[in-house]
Amino acid sequence: MVHYFYSPGCIASKAISPEIDRLEESYPGVVFLRHDLATINGSYAYKEFAVEYNLSPHKQLVPQVLVDGTVITDRFNINESLEGIILSFTGNG
Repeated sequence: MVHYFYSPGCIASKAISPEIDRLEESYPGVVFLRHDLATINGSYAYKEFAVEYNLSPHKQLVPQVLVDGTVITDRFNINESLEGIILSFTGNG
């Protein structure tokens, strides 16, 4: 399961969304949950995520992805790392 935390007004979130879309289409067996921080539910999910993973305020950024217990922050790290983690998790890597 991939949790994708984003903000619709964030330029980095807008830049990574097409990559998230591509990965979601490429790996239909992986569940992608999108959490829009501009909504009550998304904001609540992010607060719970931040507490669970002990994220200090300076590490609470978007876009951010949680997959297989790994937190990936910033669109460049997401682009470089997410597909590899998905592949290893699904046994295709």
